[in-house]
Parts: sequence; C-alpha cells; structure tokens
Amino acid sequence: TMVERDSSAIVLKNSVTSEPSANQLTLFQADARFYDQNYEEASRLYRDVIQRNPKSIKPYLNLAECDLNLGKPKDALQALKSIEPKAAGFPQFWKIMGDSHVASLNNSKAVRDYRKALALDPENGRLWEKLGLMFKRLNQFRKAETAFLNGIRFRPYAIDIQLQLYLLYKQLRFREKARNCLIQILETDPADFEAWAELGRMYQANHQPESAQKAFRRALQIRPSEPSVLTALGRILLRQKSYAAAQQLFLQALESDPDNPALKGNLGVVLLRTKQFSAAENIFQQILTIDPRNALAWYNLAMALTLQGKKHEAKKSIQKAVLFGGEKFRKLARRNPLFQR
Repeated sequence: TMVERDSSAIVLKNSVTSEPSANQLTLFQADARFYDQNYEEASRLYRDVIQRNPKSIKPYLNLAECDLNLGKPKDALQALKSIEPKAAGFPQFWKIMGDSHVASLNNSKAVRDYRKALALDPENGRLWEKLGLMFKRLNQFRKAETAFLNGIRFRPYAIDIQLQLYLLYKQLRFREKARNCLIQILETDPADFEAWAELGRMYQANHQPESAQKAFRRALQIRPSEPSVLTALGRILLRQKSYAAAQQLFLQALESDPDNPALKGNLGVVLLRTKQFSAAENIFQQILTIDPRNALAWYNLAMALTLQGKKHEAKKSIQKAVLFGGEKFRKLARRNPLFQR
C-alpha cells in the first residue's frame, strides 16, 4: 500500500541520514573530552571541527570554555570575537564572554556582558549571581544586592546565591539581614554545616554565647570532628569556666590536627586555668618546638613558669615574647599582676 511505501521510505531515509559525518564524530569526541574535563584534548578536537566547518557557532563556544578552564582567557576572547556578529543573539555567548573578562580582571566589561546575557535570558538565576559578584567587586553594593535578590527570585532554593547575599550583608555589617540570610539557607537545607557554623560565629561576634553555642552544636551534629567549630565552642565554654568540657573539645580538635600551634595553645590555656601548670608548660614547649617565633606561646610559657616559681626562666620567656611579638607583650607583662610578685 501507499502507506507501507511511505513508511519504508521514512525508515530508509533515517537509516541513511543517521550515519554521522566525520566532523560530527569529531564533535562528539570533543564533547566527551570536555565533559571528562580533558580540556587540552577537547580544545584540539574543537579546533579540528572549526577548521572543517567554520560557520558553526557551538564549537567556538565550547572552545572558549576550554580555553577558560585552561587559564587562557585571551584565547577564549579571541575565539568568541571571531563569531560575535552571528552569536550575539545567544545568551551563552555573552555569559562566556563575561567569564572571560572576569578571568582577565576586566570587571566593567564583564558587567556589560552579563547584562547582555540577561537581556536575552532574564530569568537565569546563575547569570544574576555572576552579575552580583561583579557589582560587589566594583563596590556597587546596592546593585549587587539587587542582582543577588533577582538570582534568588529565579532560583529560590539555590544556597550558593543565598550565601553570596549573606557575605555581602556581612561585609556591610547589616547584621539582621545577614542573620536572616543564614536562617533562609537553613530553612532550605537544615543540614548545611557551613551555615550553622557561620551562624554560630555571628552570634559569637554579637556577644550572644548561648545562641552561638546552640548553632555550633548543630554544626557538630553534621561534622563532629571539625576543628574550627570544636575550637569555637571550646572557647565559649572556657569563658564560661566550663573547663572540663572545653578541654575535651580542644583535645578532640587536636585529634584532627595534632601539630596546630593555635589548637595546642587553647589546651595550654585550659591547663593554666585548672592549675595544671607543669602540663601547661609542656604544651607551650611543644608549640615552640613547632613554631619557635610564636610570641603568644612564649608569653603563656612565662606564666606557666612563674606559677611554678621558675621566675628566672619566666623572665627569659617574656624577653622572647617581646623579641618576636613587639612591645605589646612588654606592656602586657607590666600590667599582669602575676609578674609583679
């Protein structure tokens, strides 16, 4: 029948045209290398494709992306400029152009490019985020805020944009807005460790130790061995004179980073406060083995030595603290009644 002939003709036509050309095969190979992040090989293959068919836009865009990933923004811009007249209607073209200008440290041109991309694709939240970052670099903070808010409008559950808005508010010291951003992030993802940790640090900076403590404990439920949060929580407990709990947290932090002078210093301070002077001396000596120019460790060692009656050695430690830390340590020693006995 006629229908059967038409049907067979379609099948025959498809079987003939489905065979990819050599250039299409090269393009498939280039795309595969690109997604495998083998940008050198992908770049070579895209250049082969362009040489055979210089009219196609996609290989130029992908070649520019390869050049960017290889740290060659000038090459990326060259590839893009060769197709600018015919590619100007594609938002991806302006997005890659903007990325290239960012990599070339030309923030003003990047703003222009991202705006052109958004004129073609106004609901692209990622483009709004990129534009916001550029405005932030240019210290145009109100425009940055507007861009980030637009990004959140079109990607309401995208934590990366919410985080950028938070960092902007933090920089501008808009504390309430910054706190609200973190809470919004945690409503989106209650298991976001960084948000809990940052919320704790914010409360700590605002002298709200109880709220900070709660936030840090939530963060530790997600990452129980994170040294920075263990340390931050330990310092709050140290100020509250919960010495045993603080010491346990500092010891946990040291398990992850046993040679960190700052972490050892926290433990040494707890030992001083709990009158374990010999143990504190040992800790500060360990720090100075790692970092002999650590002025604070020399100062704390002087206190540990003084409290054990080793005043001559303590005096030498103070001299070392002043040598490596400057006159502020001499002033600290003069104001410290411990050294006036």
